[in-house]
Amino acid sequence: MISKDHLQFLLRHSLITVLAFALISFMAAIALNVSFLNPLSKAISDFNFTDVYYQILQESGDNEYNDDIVLVDLTPLQNRQEIATALQQIEEQHPKVIGVDCVFEGLKEDTLGDIMISNVAAEYQNIVFSCKYLDYTNDSLGYTVAVRSFFAEPLEVEQGFTNMQYSLYGSMARLVSLGRKFNGELQPSFIARVVNHTLDKPLPIEDKDLRINFTPTIFTVVSPDSISEYADKIKDKIVLLGTMTDEYDMHMTPMGKMPGVELLAYAGQTLQNRLEVGTFPVWLEVIVSFLMVLLTQILLTKWGDYTSSRKNKYWRNTVSLVFVKTQLLMYWMIFLMYMSYLIFYLLRFDIGLGYAMSAMAFLTMATDFYTKAKNMLIED
Repeated sequence: MISKDHLQFLLRHSLITVLAFALISFMAAIALNVSFLNPLSKAISDFNFTDVYYQILQESGDNEYNDDIVLVDLTPLQNRQEIATALQQIEEQHPKVIGVDCVFEGLKEDTLGDIMISNVAAEYQNIVFSCKYLDYTNDSLGYTVAVRSFFAEPLEVEQGFTNMQYSLYGSMARLVSLGRKFNGELQPSFIARVVNHTLDKPLPIEDKDLRINFTPTIFTVVSPDSISEYADKIKDKIVLLGTMTDEYDMHMTPMGKMPGVELLAYAGQTLQNRLEVGTFPVWLEVIVSFLMVLLTQILLTKWGDYTSSRKNKYWRNTVSLVFVKTQLLMYWMIFLMYMSYLIFYLLRFDIGLGYAMSAMAFLTMATDFYTKAKNMLIED
């Protein structure tokens, strides 16, 4: 049975922990609502500890190689005739599926190019074309406007949306969608359609986002003028056709700036091999974060009790310095980060340390506020 003293001890430190979370929430609210702090708040909201983990893996030089997805760079291609020719050449190498990360919007003056790209789309059934969804209305309808290739609806080609999902305040691409509603009907994403061509059991198409696994990976990149030279790498594989160097199709990711077609490759690899990064449900992440900060507060208090009980005055004054306490807190946080990294590396699971770490930094201030408030109440 828990004694009254233990209950009071837990209640005191639980209140201090809550106060620490309240302080960090208050500071975050200020950062979001004060204009000159907007860049800072955006940078903080974009940060995730998995970004650090991916950088560690990248700097280690231990990159993985993916032989199942091949990228063909269409940047050098000048018109639809050349793109149609490249698609024809890729098909001659017998890929499992081709994903075209390019929307052929409207007819061009190059009539022959329009005819050639339409003929390729009509002839082959293993090509998935991309489209863009616009004008999100509500959760019931979803998007209501689509930008498609001019031949998509007349030929009833297979197509999927390539919209990248971002967090509310962030600009970092971390998520891949399985599906989204368009005019009230659930539609699969481009990369989900592509990957389903390779799976015995297709992915469930649902209105859901998954965390992309950005474990550093090297994909084969093929120039359009050397497609036939890579016949053995293309046969029975996923081929993604898109631009590798055009600035308009670059995205910020945990691995730095990345072309859209390579981002789709990482997303495809995640879906194909079921490598999505796991996370706690929000409610469980809140509980875990609270317990971690509460444990930290208890350990800091125990350290304070230890230092105050030292008989040697010099030693007692030294170990009780704020500098020493701050260093211990820093080492403790580094230890937690290391354990979190091990969990991520071994289990592909992100335990979400960000909010907890921020609250830990405010524990000293929260303890001071709590002590002063308690003294004021006693005096009254």
